[in-house]
Amino acid sequence: MLNSDHQAWLDCRSLQEYSAGHFPNAAFFSWPELQHRLNELPAAPANLGLIAPEAQLGLILTFLREKGYKISACLTDIEFANLKAPGLVVGVKSTRLWSPNPLLQQVNEKNLLTFLHSEPLNALDLGCGGGRDAVYLAEQGWQVTAIDQQARVIQRAKTLAKHNGVDVNWHCCDLRSQDCLPNQSFDLILMNRFLNRSLYPYMRAHTRPGGYVLISTFAEGAEVFGSPKNPNLLIKKHELAKEFAEFEVIVDKISRIEDGRPVASFLARRLEENKT
Repeated sequence: MLNSDHQAWLDCRSLQEYSAGHFPNAAFFSWPELQHRLNELPAAPANLGLIAPEAQLGLILTFLREKGYKISACLTDIEFANLKAPGLVVGVKSTRLWSPNPLLQQVNEKNLLTFLHSEPLNALDLGCGGGRDAVYLAEQGWQVTAIDQQARVIQRAKTLAKHNGVDVNWHCCDLRSQDCLPNQSFDLILMNRFLNRSLYPYMRAHTRPGGYVLISTFAEGAEVFGSPKNPNLLIKKHELAKEFAEFEVIVDKISRIEDGRPVASFLARRLEENKT
């Protein structure tokens, strides 16, 4: 089957053409709006198919490849119109392609986070980027504060939240600035796809007793495969367990993503105040 060897199709035809019939695993992205919605795509390197107007196909293809995506199949709008593919879907609904950090999703689906106090639970996402983790938690009913210093990235995150019908407390500020960080405690503090070691003391101090820290980012050895090469952006082996030695460590592992780079996954719980 034409659409069985990759995760999804990006359909960049007109909305009218998309609505008239599209692949079941297709998502609608107009061009050039796609350039500002990368946080709604699977994390690169993902294997995707592309459908686009003939005049724009080469431009979009080049853009996606420069962003690290593998394009396994391409169709122009004319080729798709002549394709007698069975099982096409009619309507404007678009397939959701993005997902949160794998560790966060696994932790949620396996119910690894348990709390004694009643909801609502609150979370802080440090270096939130395009907002996928923040939006995912908000969908689960969390009250989420998310911080990033890049205004354009925060704007993408706001758009993602709007498209998914959730509210997140977004802040655009430099995490190195003292007045950027909230002076309150959280049930969960995240630092994913991002590493700032100077935030470790803040995370320890502002995780509520019984709350959790969740960190997932590249580990030493990733530099062999490409970026990041800066050692300040790479987790050392056993680093997190030492930094959060007073916490109960639940997950502490190194795994490899598709391109071979090692990724550290860490989840730890701050002990209740009446525990030693």
